[in-house]
Amino acid sequence: MNTERTKGRGRFGQGRLSGSRRPTFMPRMAPMIDVIFLLLIFFVLTARFRTPEQFLPFKLSQADATTPSRGLIEPLVVRLSPVAEGCRVTAGSGPQEVDLTLDAVAGPEQLADLALRIGTLLESQKRTLADPISLECDDGVTWDHLVKVYNVLYAMGIHDITFPMEL
Repeated sequence: MNTERTKGRGRFGQGRLSGSRRPTFMPRMAPMIDVIFLLLIFFVLTARFRTPEQFLPFKLSQADATTPSRGLIEPLVVRLSPVAEGCRVTAGSGPQEVDLTLDAVAGPEQLADLALRIGTLLESQKRTLADPISLECDDGVTWDHLVKVYNVLYAMGIHDITFPMEL
């Protein structure tokens, strides 16, 4: 074998010294593991652990024969219709019926009287402030009157006020 031809080429003729190797890329694992653990700790500490809904404590009320169950409550209809003097407000039926005419510029006295009459009507019909009220307006009612009646109802604590729409 010719020694000059293979001189300096290493064991298999690759041109390296026989003891040296090319360094290979190896990522350092210790810092990577540290980062993974830090992320794990971060997510564990910031997670919100909630109790599943089926394990939440609640107590059902006992059915009582003396208290009737209430179904869907019919709304109390408050109708606004235009008149020559301003606006006529009607609600309910029977002895506690509300029938009041608001002047063109309804003052605080008229609005307080309206609140008192509607409160009396609610009590006579055994209604609560959570019961729905339907405000029905005829054509020609001014926005001023509508807003004033709405504000009176809202100030009384009635928040379930709807405006029916014709389809």
